Amino acid sequence: MSDLSLRSRSAAELIDAAFRMYRQYFSGFLTLSALVYLPAFALNVMVGRMAPQIETMQPGPLLAMFGALILLASWYAIMEAALSIATSDRYLGREIDPGRAFREALSRSGTLIAAKLWTWFVMFFALIFFFIPWVYFFARYFAIPQTILFERLGAFKGIDRSRQLAKGEKWKALRSLGLIWLIFFTVSVGLSLLMQPAPGSTPSILSHLVNSVVYIIAYPLVPITATLLYYDVRIRREAFDIEVMSANLENTAPAARAG
Repeated sequence: MSDLSLRSRSAAELIDAAFRMYRQYFSGFLTLSALVYLPAFALNVMVGRMAPQIETMQPGPLLAMFGALILLASWYAIMEAALSIATSDRYLGREIDPGRAFREALSRSGTLIAAKLWTWFVMFFALIFFFIPWVYFFARYFAIPQTILFERLGAFKGIDRSRQLAKGEKWKALRSLGLIWLIFFTVSVGLSLLMQPAPGSTPSILSHLVNSVVYIIAYPLVPITATLLYYDVRIRREAFDIEVMSANLENTAPAARAG
């Protein structure tokens, strides 16, 4: 049986399957990642240009930086969604279409952004007032983009659906997604520190380009792993693999009768 077949996996097998999928369909994922990252690159450059004014705590640049960070956070939700759609297409046997994945993510952007902003608010509130670590919510809400995209749910129904899927699966989510995030942050943050400009100076365009290339290459592993984990939970709990096979048989039966 192929490593990319519809079957249940351990956390280590999920990570292996994510790397395998990314390696086998690297060009499609890379094209989509570069496409959706372009607006984020422009925002990052804008924030970098404001760095000297931000360090002096000037009100105008601080407000502009805050607005740019909100826009960045919102756009990252769309990036995650587009790459999740591409992963789902490939996992279910369809070809990766970067344009279609991007358009589909944009069509659900309002719901995705609302859900993400709400969960970030909850995580911040719970940490500040109740000392609940963010990793708990990280595991609890791992499947929000997938439930909104693939089950066509609204923001709060998607959040509730992710919470239901995460019951009994939080440790597995932390082991699989946590390791992928650790790899991503180690590479991206380490490179950012190496190319950190001197205090009071703005980052060079070269440093922005290098950081962007690393992000474009490394980030797809995160939504790939999250999407595979989402389907893994549904396969074990809801026999999703049997549901897909039944749908395929129903679709091929009319063609067989016509033949």
